[in-house]
Amino acid sequence: MFYSANWKENPNNELENFHIGVAVSDSPTGPFKDLKNEPLFTPDYPIIDANVFKDADDKYYLYYSSRLLFHEVLVLQQLTFD
Repeated sequence: MFYSANWKENPNNELENFHIGVAVSDSPTGPFKDLKNEPLFTPDYPIIDANVFKDADDKYYLYYSSRLLFHEVLVLQQLTFD
């Protein structure tokens, strides 16, 4: 499960410090455990609402929402499994 949360590290005291994490469970009702105990990646802007998209060529993408300079944007990023 992808989730958005205020990241515990916030050196600039930003009002919105949202990052995307991944939690896993053997059951859809939980309990869930954070997969990495850190965000998937740390851009310089808050990100929310992550989902995965599988393209027709079998490539996977993570798409998420962000607010950059007061504009809402949808970001698409190819996933690699390393």
